[in-house]
Amino acid sequence: MRRVAAVIVGAGAGASQHRSGPPGQRGRDAPGRIAVPVCEAADLRVEPRSGMALSPSSGLLGALVDEPCSRRREAIVREALRAMGFEWLAYLTMSVRPGGPVPESVLATWSNRAWMARYLEEPWWPVDRRLVQAVRTTLPLRWSVASQIAQLDPDLERDVRWREMLADMDAHDVRSGVLWSLPTSEPHEVAIISFSSPARSFEWMDDAVLGRAMVCAASLQEWVCRATPASDAIAAPSLSATQRRVLQRLCDGHGDKKIAAELGMTTHNVDYHLRALRRRFGARNRVQLAQMATLHFIDSGPQAVDP
Repeated sequence: MRRVAAVIVGAGAGASQHRSGPPGQRGRDAPGRIAVPVCEAADLRVEPRSGMALSPSSGLLGALVDEPCSRRREAIVREALRAMGFEWLAYLTMSVRPGGPVPESVLATWSNRAWMARYLEEPWWPVDRRLVQAVRTTLPLRWSVASQIAQLDPDLERDVRWREMLADMDAHDVRSGVLWSLPTSEPHEVAIISFSSPARSFEWMDDAVLGRAMVCAASLQEWVCRATPASDAIAAPSLSATQRRVLQRLCDGHGDKKIAAELGMTTHNVDYHLRALRRRFGARNRVQLAQMATLHFIDSGPQAVDP
């Protein structure tokens, strides 16, 4: 079985720890912490096209769908990145909340792994101003460490943590890039797709580079949406009785309102349980959650545990 890392991140520095293990076998989350599933592209599978045409912009997407070898799929994306001038790519799903975006999952295959681990463990995402800007628009956001530092006021206390994050990025050679916010199949959730480079300026990212990066981001997003977790990357967690009831109705095809009505709870509570279940199973969306539950929960029926 492939092992998928989970980074436990807290609300501030010093409140984190790192564990490794299959999704759903990490135990209960400690209060005030978020378990973020970190998966690899090799954990995801997409059925071949069987002769059916994809969208007109399916060059990279078609290559990913048609390539059966996971290492070759990884190489295809890496070659595309370097052809554009980028070194790394990070894919994060984030829930959009009043206090700011919160990570739900990470696809780390093409990322700067040292920086990604640091980003989640510190954690830096609560102070990352790029995320707040990105979720407000679908336009590309070009950035560089140098340009961000130039905008800071050294006398403002609120800029201290942001400045520390920028210095940490520079220390990990992540110095410039562009990122997008794209919608997912889940309500109040977006995918953040970030291209980055060790180059100190973003001036080299002209319209041609941005256009190619946008096609790459859209293709990767479509591939992830089509993908399902490989069966050997799935493990069934122990669930509470309420989680089992919610999950059973999700697998029956019920929407949030119907689940809430049948279980006598609010749609907000249903959404809360579904997000918790997605983290425990390492699912990227509710479709994957239902597929994984059908394979490893509905059939095998792991024993429920008390909340």
